[in-house]
Amino acid sequence: MAVESVISVKGLTKTFQGQPILRGVDLEVYEGEVLVILGGSGSGKSTLLRHMIGSVKPDEGSISLLGADICGMCESDLDEARKQIGVLFQSGALFSSKTIRENVELPLREHTQLRRDVIDAIVKVKLEMVGLREHADKYPAEISGGMRKRAGFARAIAMDPKILFCDEPSAGLDPVRSAELDRLIRTVSKNLGATCVVVTHEMDSAFAIADRMAMLDQGRIVAVENRAWFERLQQLKEDETVDMTERELLVRQFLRGDLEGPLSKREDAEGYERDLFGVKPLGEAAD
Repeated sequence: MAVESVISVKGLTKTFQGQPILRGVDLEVYEGEVLVILGGSGSGKSTLLRHMIGSVKPDEGSISLLGADICGMCESDLDEARKQIGVLFQSGALFSSKTIRENVELPLREHTQLRRDVIDAIVKVKLEMVGLREHADKYPAEISGGMRKRAGFARAIAMDPKILFCDEPSAGLDPVRSAELDRLIRTVSKNLGATCVVVTHEMDSAFAIADRMAMLDQGRIVAVENRAWFERLQQLKEDETVDMTERELLVRQFLRGDLEGPLSKREDAEGYERDLFGVKPLGEAAD
C-alpha cells in the first residue's frame, strides 16, 4: 500500500542579500512519519522549515502542503491551511503576559467555536500530556526553560494538527528534558497520527525520534534515507570507509562530529581563500 505524501517540496530555491540559502531542494514527507532534517549551522534547514509553514516565499520552486500549493495562496487561504498544522518554535515563543493555560488555549479560542468548558477540558488534557497541568496558572517567567518548551509543545498540539513542525526542540535542554520532549514527539506521532517534521542538529535526539532523516549541506539535500542507513554510517569504523562515496563520507563526518573529513577540508580551503584573496570561493554568490 502506497504511503501518501503530505508535504512535497520541488526545486525550492531561496537567496537572501545575494547569498544562496536553498539551492533546488526536493523533499517528500509522508503521512504519519517523523522526518528529521539535519544539517550544520547555515545549511538552510530552518529556512526550509519556514518555507514549509508558509512564512517565507521561495524565489523558485513549489511546496504542496496536504495537497494544496501554499506558494500561490493569498494570506487568508494560507491562514486557513495553517489551522491544520502546529509549530513548536525554538524558544517556545510564549506570550509573556499570558499564563500557561492562556497560551495553550489561544489557538482554540481564535480558530474554533468550541464552548468554554470544552476548551478548558482540552487544555487540561494537553497540559497533562506535557506534565504541566499543575502549573497552568503560572506565567512563562515563573517556570524553567524546559517547562516553557513543553508549554509551547502543548500549544502546538492544542488543535490536534495533522502536521507538527518542531524547530530545534532540544536546544538548550539538559539530557533528561531533551529525552522527555523526544518521547512527546513520538507519542504525538503514534497516538494522534500526526506527521512530524523536526529540524535539529542534536544527534541523540535525531536517532531517538526519526523514521527517516534528510541532511542538508550548503542549501542542498545530500541524503534522504531511513534511520538505519544513517545509523550504519555513524557506526562504521575507519577501516570500513575505503569504498565510501564523498557524499557518504560527508554525512558520516557530520553524524560522528569527527574533526577530519570532507566538511573540515572544505571549510579550511574556503577560509584560506577568503583570507588570501579577499573573495568568496567559487560557487558562492557575490555581495
